Amino acid sequence: MPHLLFAAERQRAKKLKGASRRSVAGLPSREAAARRAQWQIHKANLQDRGKLIDTRDVLVAYGVRQELKQRGWNRKKWPPLPQQALIGGRWPGSRDVHCPDQISVRLPSDLVLRVRSACWHTSAKSIALPRD
Repeated sequence: MPHLLFAAERQRAKKLKGASRRSVAGLPSREAAARRAQWQIHKANLQDRGKLIDTRDVLVAYGVRQELKQRGWNRKKWPPLPQQALIGGRWPGSRDVHCPDQISVRLPSDLVLRVRSACWHTSAKSIALPRD
């Protein structure tokens, strides 16, 4: 069913872009490129605010941002991650449960770093306990 949502949202995006596309007809290439760039910025803003969910990547990124906000972890800057947090593998205290279904998504690197930093710094005392 998500594919129906994405298809409908893509159609909506095309309609939104249509007015922009028509408005570049006959413009000098530099001005047309500037208008297209304005559309991309506008589209990204709609996606970030959850007003246009046209791909799985956008849906997951929006959901992650909402989760950060709900937990009170949505501040822009967290302290840098210590080197040990950058090592691959599971963090101490991770549970042995997993989701049976997995999907791949492309998330903005700053969002991934914010999630990792928020998780690490929120759990730092608990992570250190088994090691002490």
